[in-house]
Amino acid sequence: MIDIILLMDEPEAQFFQGKIAMAAPGLKCRQVSTLQELESAVRQCSDHARLISFCADIIVPEPVLQLLKFNCYNFHPGPPERKGYRPAHFAAHEGVDTFGVTLHRMAPKVDDGDIVGARRFTLAPPMSIEAIELLTYEALVKLAVDLMGNLARVDRILEPIDEDWSGKPTTRRQWLDLPPREIDITGRTA
Repeated sequence: MIDIILLMDEPEAQFFQGKIAMAAPGLKCRQVSTLQELESAVRQCSDHARLISFCADIIVPEPVLQLLKFNCYNFHPGPPERKGYRPAHFAAHEGVDTFGVTLHRMAPKVDDGDIVGARRFTLAPPMSIEAIELLTYEALVKLAVDLMGNLARVDRILEPIDEDWSGKPTTRRQWLDLPPREIDITGRTA
């Protein structure tokens, strides 16, 4: 029986499996990276199975959330005020000076579940999308490390923190419509 489904790429899954093994030896994890693999894994889960999604582009369907009793968490690569698709791209185009990451319980509506962890950091605009994404990835890993003990407790739902989602979610269509932005490696607009 699977205790934790890791919806993420293999390198991140290895990292999570190592941290989970230290926090809760004996839990069985399975890495998946496609919707088909996820649906297959859900059928092999224990009663208190948990889904952890990290940097995955897959929207988990509501029937999967229901089968896992909404014991599903997503590491979102943006702060609570930046819901939706590829938030770092929009932050770079807007030249914002703060950004962050969010861990939330999954709900049927994307980026709408209870927030159980968040971390913010400052930016020095103008920054390239790649630079913001690197800082974001580092913050996601730090947030995962900070909350790994709680994530490994599959029999408990993580408690929400005093943060709420805000702002209108960005979409893939809006991302495709962003104007090209030429930035050199130092972050200066070319």
